[in-house]
Amino acid sequence: MRMRYIYIITLLTALSACEQRTDWYPYFESQHKTPYGTKVLQEQLGNVLPDTYVEIIKSSTDELLAEDMYEQTTYMYINPQYYPDSSQTSALLNFTQSDNGLFIATTDEYFNPLFTKFKISLESINNVKQPIKLNLIHLTDGDYTHNIKLRDSTITYFHQIPDYATVLGTVEVGDSSYPNYIGITVGGENNVLYLHSNPELFSNYHMLKGDDGRYALNCLSNLYHTGYFLWDGFGTKRRYSTPPSSGDSSDLLRYIWSNPALKYALLTLMAAFLLFFLLNYKRVVRSIPVFQTRKNSSIGFMKMVATLFMQEENHIHLARYRVNYFLDKIKEQHFIDFSQLDEEFTRNLAVKTQLTELELRPLITQLTKVKNANYLNEKDFFRFSKIIESFIQKLNIHP
Repeated sequence: MRMRYIYIITLLTALSACEQRTDWYPYFESQHKTPYGTKVLQEQLGNVLPDTYVEIIKSSTDELLAEDMYEQTTYMYINPQYYPDSSQTSALLNFTQSDNGLFIATTDEYFNPLFTKFKISLESINNVKQPIKLNLIHLTDGDYTHNIKLRDSTITYFHQIPDYATVLGTVEVGDSSYPNYIGITVGGENNVLYLHSNPELFSNYHMLKGDDGRYALNCLSNLYHTGYFLWDGFGTKRRYSTPPSSGDSSDLLRYIWSNPALKYALLTLMAAFLLFFLLNYKRVVRSIPVFQTRKNSSIGFMKMVATLFMQEENHIHLARYRVNYFLDKIKEQHFIDFSQLDEEFTRNLAVKTQLTELELRPLITQLTKVKNANYLNEKDFFRFSKIIESFIQKLNIHP
C-alpha cells in the first residue's frame, strides 16, 4: 500500500514536470507565436489592406532604405524597446520625404531619438485593475471605442507632445482621458509619423483575445494610402544588436566605437601603425615600373557621352536611352513586345522571368514614369538608375 502511494506521487510529479508552460517573454517579433509576439498582426496586414504588399525586413534597415526607392510605403515597428540609433532614425525620417509614412509603437522614451527630436515624453499609470476604454478618432468611417482588460496592470500614455501633433486615439482610466496615439506630419499630406504608446495592444495575446484585435486593426485604418508595408519586426533585437557580417564599414565602426574594449584596441592598433610609419618613412623602396593596360576606347566614349548629359543636366534623355536599351534587351532575350507597358506586358514578363507581378511593379512604374515625364532631376535619376541596375541582375539581362 505504501509503495502504491509512492508510485502515484512519482507519476503526478512527472506529469506536472511535462506540463507545457506559456512563454510570456516580451519578444514582440513576428517569428514568435508566443502571447507577446507579433506574428498574428504581420499576417493580418494583407487582410486589413488587401491591395498592399508586405516586405519583411531581414537585413540592415538603413541599407535597405538606401538601396531601393519606395513610394506610398509605410514602415512598421512595434516593440517596447526602440533599437534604431540616431543615424538609423535619420534614415527613417528621410524615408518619409518620398510620400511614405512611419508607424512606431514603443514605450522606450530614454533611448528614442524620435522622442528627443519632437520633444515627446511618456508617463505610466500602475496598478490599473479595472477595465479601460480605448478611443480612436478621425477614422475614415467614424470614431471607434473599445473596452479592454489589460493582463499587465500598467498603461502608458503621452505626457508631452508637440503643438502641431494630431491626437488620433486616447485611453480612459476611470474619469481621466490621456492621448496614446498621435500623428505628426513631417512633410506632405501622407508623410506622417504615427506613434503609439501601447505596443502590447498589437501582440498575439490581444489580437486573439475576444474582440481586442479589432482595435489594433482599426489603428491601421489611417494608413489607407499605403500600397507597400516594410515590416521591421523579424529578429529585431538580433539585427540591431549583432555586429554586421556583410562587411559594411560604417556599421562595423559604429559597433566597435560603442564597445569600450574594442574602441581602445582599435586606438592602440592605429597608434602602433603610426609609430611604425614614423620609424620607417625614410626607407628607400625600389621603384617598380607600372604597365598600363590598354584602354577600351568604346567605354571611354560612352563615359564621355554620359558626362556630357550629366553636365547639361539632361537627365530625362539619358534615362529614356536607358529605358529603350533595357526594353530592347528584354525583347531580344525573352521575345516580349514592349510597345505597351500594360498588365499584359507585366504578366508576360513575370512568366518569362519567374518573378511575381508584385515584384515587377516597381520596375514597370519607373519605366512608365520615365517614358511619360518631361523632366527628371538628378536625385530621381540616380534612384531610377538603382532600380534599373537591380532588375538587370534579377532578370539576368546580358549586356
